[in-house]
Amino acid sequence: MGFRSWHEYNLSLLGKQGWRLLLYQDSLVGRMYKARYFPKCSFLEAELGGNPSFIWRCVFASQKLLRDGDRRRIRSGSATEVLNTPWLLSEASPCVVSNHPTLVNCKVSQLMKPDSRQWDLELIEDLFESRDVELIKQVSLSVNLGSDSWFRTRIQLVFSQSKAPILTYSWSMVVGTHPWSRMLGRCCGRLKPLLREESIFHVLVQCSFAHSCWLRSALGVGHSVATNFFDWFMEVLTVGNMGLVEEAIMVGWAIWKARNDMLWNGKSCSAADVVWMARTTLRQWTSAQSKRLDSVSLASNRTNTREHWSKPAAGQLKINVDGAVFEDTNEVGTGFVAPGCDGY
Repeated sequence: MGFRSWHEYNLSLLGKQGWRLLLYQDSLVGRMYKARYFPKCSFLEAELGGNPSFIWRCVFASQKLLRDGDRRRIRSGSATEVLNTPWLLSEASPCVVSNHPTLVNCKVSQLMKPDSRQWDLELIEDLFESRDVELIKQVSLSVNLGSDSWFRTRIQLVFSQSKAPILTYSWSMVVGTHPWSRMLGRCCGRLKPLLREESIFHVLVQCSFAHSCWLRSALGVGHSVATNFFDWFMEVLTVGNMGLVEEAIMVGWAIWKARNDMLWNGKSCSAADVVWMARTTLRQWTSAQSKRLDSVSLASNRTNTREHWSKPAAGQLKINVDGAVFEDTNEVGTGFVAPGCDGY
């Protein structure tokens, strides 16, 4: 079936069960396990405990996998603890490292200004270390006051294969041959009356929603004389900064994805969410690719360490033994061979 490691494959399946315990804590199974193993915390902070069941041992084995890849998306902030919760935009350490006593049992919403979707920077600078202060400033506060939620970030198998469709999207947008060009008017029409002649350039650059997204990106909205997407993208290329080129591709892809979600699923999001998704996707894909290349390099440098049978010297015998246990029949078996230098 193509699985290179059964252990990793089984761990990924167990991770799905751990993800459900994290996401659906009010379900019957979720409440049962929470009451038994982690009554005062979430699955990510749970401990194995004394006399654990076999099922709990198995699901608990995936905790590190989820802890490394799961993050908390901040909406209202009222359901997320400041401490011991991975809500910062950091791959290495997404939890707050500051240990001010005021932060114990503190919610993220308490770090915001009252009646405003902005961080209280004076309060944050007083309570947090400089490292945490900078990371908190990078967390964009959405105008959506929904509930905080969990999301996955490190699904390396997906991101290691995601570059091809994004590059295909980018190329088709540049040359103006996107297969869904006939739906551009419908995509933009949800926000404003339909234009007579919709274009890729308008949807991804000139539209008011796209304009807000680019304002929040590293590219900004400078003076441009371009009248189509190809010329606009060539202007980005002439800057000579590959970081800006990568962000331009990813933000354009995120804008298109956001409009598809609005058109087909009725889901809307802010410009800040679009830029955040673009940067997160790019960062995760880059990380996955670097790890993949490192593993390939190690594999190419690894010598063949498999054992091979070698014949004994002339006039000598080499005895090879083996044994097996058959649990179904409560039997054991042993065997041996004693070949000579000619293999017989």
